[in-house]
Amino acid sequence: MQVLKRKRRSRCTDGAVVSEYLLSHPIDHGFISVLEKSGDLSVKNLGELQMFTFRDEDKFTLKGMTGDLILYVTCKKEEKKYTEEHIDHLVSLCSKTQPE
Repeated sequence: MQVLKRKRRSRCTDGAVVSEYLLSHPIDHGFISVLEKSGDLSVKNLGELQMFTFRDEDKFTLKGMTGDLILYVTCKKEEKKYTEEHIDHLVSLCSKTQPE
């Protein structure tokens, strides 16, 4: 799994930036397991699917759903570089746990 494209969608009134990250493969339970070990994760089961919200301290929020190709990311403008690097790292960790 890798990030194929980042697209800034909007800016919040507090200056936070909302972006969509397009992934090469659908989000799976392996990715949620990586998030679980990496920060504050909240998961809601919706039948066979799981909707999640991941928070990395006060730096960014990541939302998504299993089976989807898009991650929704909210971060402060000054944390954009950190956020991009950290999400790339999380996605790479997921790739290492998936069989080829």
